[in-house]
Amino acid sequence: MSSEQILEIKNLKVSFFSNKTEIPVIRGIDFAIGKGKIMALVGESGCGKTMTAMSILGLLPHNTSIVSGEVLFDGKEISKYSDRQLQKIRGKEISLIFQEPGLALNPVYTIGNQIGEVVKLHNRSVKNVKKETIRLLNAVRIPNPEQRINAYPHELSGGMQQRALIAMAIAGQPKLIIADEPTTALDVTVQAQILILLKEIVRELNTSVLLITHDLGIVAEVADTAAVMYAGKIVEFGNVYDIFHSPTHPYTKGLLASIPRLDKKQKRQS
Repeated sequence: MSSEQILEIKNLKVSFFSNKTEIPVIRGIDFAIGKGKIMALVGESGCGKTMTAMSILGLLPHNTSIVSGEVLFDGKEISKYSDRQLQKIRGKEISLIFQEPGLALNPVYTIGNQIGEVVKLHNRSVKNVKKETIRLLNAVRIPNPEQRINAYPHELSGGMQQRALIAMAIAGQPKLIIADEPTTALDVTVQAQILILLKEIVRELNTSVLLITHDLGIVAEVADTAAVMYAGKIVEFGNVYDIFHSPTHPYTKGLLASIPRLDKKQKRQS
């Protein structure tokens, strides 16, 4: 594994097992993420994007397992780690931002309580948890953090809820953040704000991001590299400029062709 890469996936294969029948889900994928870089994993729903993320974190469903391949994180092969070993990595070295903040946040606890819990678990050098929680809320651009710390999730907008999740994700100062469709439930204006925030976090913390999305507009906006996934396989991988301007796989070409373009006349159907 190169010293410039934080994560490398090698020939990863994952399958469902049902009634002694093996159903392949991820069919031998390879990609790498550089330190301080954003890599987008792109593809339609059901292609295996989220399952790839869960494989990295060791959070696969009970009837699903890694059949073969390697997951190298910061020079360590973690796919063979026990659950106890992975618990030391999850949330601290690798964190996850969920796509539905309203479901990911616990409705009966305040935002401050939930972020503070992550701080206590993954950043034990912190003496004043409340002060650190306010700092994190401020870092993700939540206004009036001293008051918001006492707010419950339902008292925040969708964008503010997502910012709170990002604050939880960076509380342990992770080396890698997995962002699973982090802007899906948000309107376009708030999406742009969240994407700007992600880029700022990468720059300020020198962390890396695996961005799972189906939106090529988001890929063009924030990613350094992209892997296009189709039916459990990565069919194209490279820097974003090359993929957008010189795609080689028919599926990638089809994805790009499906985006409405303002600089080209659309054919009018009779």
